[in-house]
Amino acid sequence: MLTHFHESQEHGSPNEPVVEFNGTDGRLYFMSRDRRLLAAFISVILLVAAGLAWVLRGADYVASPPQNPAQGIQALLAAPSADTGPLVKSILSLNAAPSENLISEIADSRLPDKSKELATAVCESLRSVPAEPTSELLIHAYQVNPLQGANEAIGDMYAQAGKANRAREYYHRELERNPSDELRAKLVGLLERHGEFAALASLAGDPDFAPHFSIELRLKLALHQRQWSEVAARIAEMQLGSISALPLILALAAGFAWLVVGLHCGQPQAWVCYRTIVPLTAVCVGAVGALGVHFIAAWQDSWLAVGKTGEFLPDFAYFAGIVASREEILKLLLLIPFLPTMLRRRDPLEILIVCGSVGLGFAFEGNLQLCRTAALEEAFGRLLTANFFHFATTALAGAALCRLLIAGSSQLPRFLRTLATVIIAHGAYDGFSRIESVGMLSWISVASVLVISKLFFIELRSWRDRFTDQCFLGATLVICLSGLAATVLVTASVHAGFNLALWALLKNAAYLILTGFVFFLRFDHDLALEPTEPATNS
Repeated sequence: MLTHFHESQEHGSPNEPVVEFNGTDGRLYFMSRDRRLLAAFISVILLVAAGLAWVLRGADYVASPPQNPAQGIQALLAAPSADTGPLVKSILSLNAAPSENLISEIADSRLPDKSKELATAVCESLRSVPAEPTSELLIHAYQVNPLQGANEAIGDMYAQAGKANRAREYYHRELERNPSDELRAKLVGLLERHGEFAALASLAGDPDFAPHFSIELRLKLALHQRQWSEVAARIAEMQLGSISALPLILALAAGFAWLVVGLHCGQPQAWVCYRTIVPLTAVCVGAVGALGVHFIAAWQDSWLAVGKTGEFLPDFAYFAGIVASREEILKLLLLIPFLPTMLRRRDPLEILIVCGSVGLGFAFEGNLQLCRTAALEEAFGRLLTANFFHFATTALAGAALCRLLIAGSSQLPRFLRTLATVIIAHGAYDGFSRIESVGMLSWISVASVLVISKLFFIELRSWRDRFTDQCFLGATLVICLSGLAATVLVTASVHAGFNLALWALLKNAAYLILTGFVFFLRFDHDLALEPTEPATNS
């Protein structure tokens, strides 16, 4: 049961200021607002994490530098027994036409005569204007017993020139006489790049080609053929295949950190009550519902023939006009199981927290995919912002929806304004954080998060009782963010090495500090305890 706490100078006069609020332990509240104590505690957390990360560090991940084609050719020519395939591939990857010196070096090498003939013919073809197969190379490909690799080399030249049909013809000719898994994979990749789904469909059932069809490619093929049961199966397979230790730990750590902050915002009166059980359930519903969003997104993008193009304006229109609208509306649909109890209880604070928890679960699934595919430093940056962003947008839109359902059509304009604001902010957040060509403008994404956060805090302030906290909400925030940073540092160090983990943390230090500072100020100014007016003499 909540009790009253009074703090005043010992036996002070009636004119001394008196601070009163409802809380289990007032000392805990004031201690948690001591900035020096918080700074010391955070420093200990990060120092301990750095020590653990160093002790438990794994082998440093070092990306293999791209090999210089010219150096690769020299190494192949110097080898005692050179393979013609890698040599031709290296020649085709040269940035400039082969030189006379290279042709001489091929002639003087220890390559078999047939390999020398093929390599020289490829060099001469690349030196021609335009760079197309010469008559000599075509003769090698069309003779009764074609020179091994000649048809493949011609196919590679046409593939580089963007002539997919010609390239496919010569790949098939090579496969008829010299079948290999490498060439099958090359043919599948060519057809995928050029969207030749009819040709891919004819190869998908071939057991020799089947291993070269990735899950993503089979999903594209199922979408093209409108086989929706196959689409659902491939999406489920992709989701299950994406679960691994590092992405799972990072996504769970970020989700848990923001969940603790969200639960504290809701001021539960006990460990087991509506304000803890229902938000936790809402997180699970949001995470499971996000899996269904992938199917809807795949269907909608296929139906509208839209998607990322690599160009800013079309991609921004896609994220702002389609992705943001789709996700915000679908998150509102995920609120349906909770509407009966929320509308019956009519508690605005509970509505905010439950709706926000659905958005937090939705963000968890997206973070899991992001941590699997993105670079560590990029993933950490999204973990700092995406969770609370989805929490706040869903809380605002969900609260507006509940007001509409309770008060009727008079709240319709307000609901539409709120939904439009949320969708615009969502589009800006996704557009300026996921379009590579405008990476320098990623601060706009952060700005959209701060705007939505401010709107959420305004709404939260209206309904939250600031006199029942046992611990300052800002302290909960900075401790949770510090715990998240510590978890990222240790986990990434174990999986990718200490240097990469530390770099990911340092690269996002500005975002981490900005997020903590701005939110701390909001909690301090908007949601913190306010002292009562000084008592006056009667």
